[in-house]
Amino acid sequence: MELRLKEILKKRGKSISSFADDVGIAQANMSNIVNGKTMPSLDTINRIAESLNIPIADLFKSRDVFGFIKYRGEVYEINSIADIENLLEKIKEEK
Repeated sequence: MELRLKEILKKRGKSISSFADDVGIAQANMSNIVNGKTMPSLDTINRIAESLNIPIADLFKSRDVFGFIKYRGEVYEINSIADIENLLEKIKEEK
């Protein structure tokens, strides 16, 4: 899964450092996420989308999302943006 963060931040004129502060993570971690070196957790993806005030789906370069997310010892197969959104809702309900 590849995120569009570099593109979005550039369009908005935001630095990685200031955006990291907005999201509440270390600048080094945000830099790795923006540059595709690491994939953020589902919670961080949600905080990024909320900070940008956009739907999670808009963060992804492709609508062909697939992969696995491990949450609290359980592995979830992800085949679409809807799968991510459904898992996120489940996590929110647990809190």
